[in-house]
Amino acid sequence: MQIILIINVYEYYKKTRVVVKRDANIIENDNQLVMSESSYENIIEEKSQNEIVYSHYNDFDSDGICEMFAIVGEEVDNDTISGEIWFANQQGAYKIEKPRDYWKYPRVYLFGNDIFIAFEEYYTTGSVTYLWGVQNGNPFQPSLTEKANGFAINNYNEVVLTCSSYDAVKTISDDWNVLPDDEVWTGHTWNQYYYYWNGNSFREYGAIEITVDELLQIEGTSELIDYISDLGATINQIYYRANNVFQINYQIEKRETNVTTTFYNNIMFRYTGEKVVLEECEFGDGNILRALNTSLAVYPENFSIDLLNSN
Repeated sequence: MQIILIINVYEYYKKTRVVVKRDANIIENDNQLVMSESSYENIIEEKSQNEIVYSHYNDFDSDGICEMFAIVGEEVDNDTISGEIWFANQQGAYKIEKPRDYWKYPRVYLFGNDIFIAFEEYYTTGSVTYLWGVQNGNPFQPSLTEKANGFAINNYNEVVLTCSSYDAVKTISDDWNVLPDDEVWTGHTWNQYYYYWNGNSFREYGAIEITVDELLQIEGTSELIDYISDLGATINQIYYRANNVFQINYQIEKRETNVTTTFYNNIMFRYTGEKVVLEECEFGDGNILRALNTSLAVYPENFSIDLLNSN
């Protein structure tokens, strides 16, 4: 697997893309606009009949022509702005997103020669990232947009998406029929999934399931198994990903009067060739999935300690 590292300057997804095509609702000028920040701001405010509360002017696709993404609307508070996302270039200005509440300070990422802007939509319990860039003069979105809550780059030069879910605690009453609708799930979790740039597209590090015996080939992991056993918990899955991330899903079941409550937790560590230490592992709530976005996932063919030590 060929992996291109992202070190402060991020790569960009160039293959599968959604292009916003012009339609009858798009308003353009007959003559080209002057390529300037003020010119673009003026046309956006003129066409939207509203004020710009955020804008970013840049040459997003490095073709020598600058474009602008902007939010028109109003400030809700010190951290939130509410409004529509508009796009402008020399041909005119038009709306590309419906009204939403966004974080006040969108992040801008450089992927090779292309620039992405990440608009973060707020919800009561999380957020959704909308990535926008420019291709052939049109605004477009890569495959990672709207896939999860948040978009970031970690210390291992991986793209990290966070999944917001309620999967930490399951409660079932004895007098229920044990149908899917009878399960009550609570406990808000935010588990992370990892992506890499392969030179053509973003791909997710999908996981394969390994056995306890295979895990125990790694020095120090017996301490993790003993920790889970001492809790009276049951291991559900042990996952291995090609970026040397290991995750153990386990559950603890408790009985009360006419009710069974199951608590779901996980332990994660990244193997670096050193002995695994329990205190240095990451402990989380909820169930880790084999892949968050299966259409983008690439899975290891197999697991062996020799392969792991050669990485």
